[in-house]
Amino acid sequence: MATPAYNTPVAIATAYILDQMTYQFQDANFLSYHYFNEKRGLVEAQNGLNIQVPLMLGEGTNAQMTAGDATAVYSLNVQDNASQAVFNWKFFNNAAVFTLAEMTMAGDGPNSVLDIVKVKSDDAVEQTVNFFASAIYGSGSDSGGQAFDGLGSVGAASGTAYGGITNTSAGYERWLTEIDTTTNVANYANISRFINLINSKSRRRSDKLDIMVSNYACRQDFQRSQQGQQNYYNTQTLEAGFVGDFIKVDGIRWYIDEFCPGSKDAATDDNFIYFLSTDTLKFYRRFGFGKKSPMDTEQVLPNQPIKIAVNNVAGNFVCTKRNSNGVMKNIIA
Repeated sequence: MATPAYNTPVAIATAYILDQMTYQFQDANFLSYHYFNEKRGLVEAQNGLNIQVPLMLGEGTNAQMTAGDATAVYSLNVQDNASQAVFNWKFFNNAAVFTLAEMTMAGDGPNSVLDIVKVKSDDAVEQTVNFFASAIYGSGSDSGGQAFDGLGSVGAASGTAYGGITNTSAGYERWLTEIDTTTNVANYANISRFINLINSKSRRRSDKLDIMVSNYACRQDFQRSQQGQQNYYNTQTLEAGFVGDFIKVDGIRWYIDEFCPGSKDAATDDNFIYFLSTDTLKFYRRFGFGKKSPMDTEQVLPNQPIKIAVNNVAGNFVCTKRNSNGVMKNIIA
């Protein structure tokens, strides 16, 4: 005889996944915590053909000194220093799938069914969290152009369009992340110089660097090189809602992230260290992360003995000021 538990696993799974997803992102790593937190990097996007972000790319020319009398003529030239960065919508979905065989073997007890629901839902949550933690570092050209425009796109080489804007176009020279492909050693002299170089181009306090991210090997080599000196200190504390281990270098918090690129073999110069101004890093969300899409579904498939719970995400990663960020791409660690 059917029990009510058989009729509700998909609904339970959907509620469980949504609840756990938020919690897991908050606890996964700092960038996941930042991008998918509504008080930090998660931005409610409006519907439309694209995501459009207004940018101030150049400096105006109307600032002037005058005599202050009747001979003074104001400069009222139309300024061509604003533009729109345009990003494509990108789409992701996850699914928890329950089969008749699983429900049969679970038994009649509601707790047995709920155990199956939890195991399957936990798997869907883990897959999604790991996917986005990795996608943060990806490029929009991945997966045939269907991937999110992660930090791989933000830190693309000169001449590569980002948001439809190319830094080599006249007037857009500032539209480029600071990229270092010559430094191989993660020591204090190299790191400090790069921090100062990026911060020197950010006039507003909100645009200054506030975090660094790398794999563990890069940070470990840095700490080893600075052993016995006071250029950094270890700390593990509640940081604006995120508990995580970091060190500070010239006031910048340095986190480790297993998904940050690099082979970590102490021989290959392919390890990345990102220098980031988190105020410029957003995830524009139309659907997902707590906002249901019209295609989210809980149903039995008509041609298979399967119940499914599908959740969709529509949005994209966006950087609003590329030159407030930087990346070292050739670190040996």
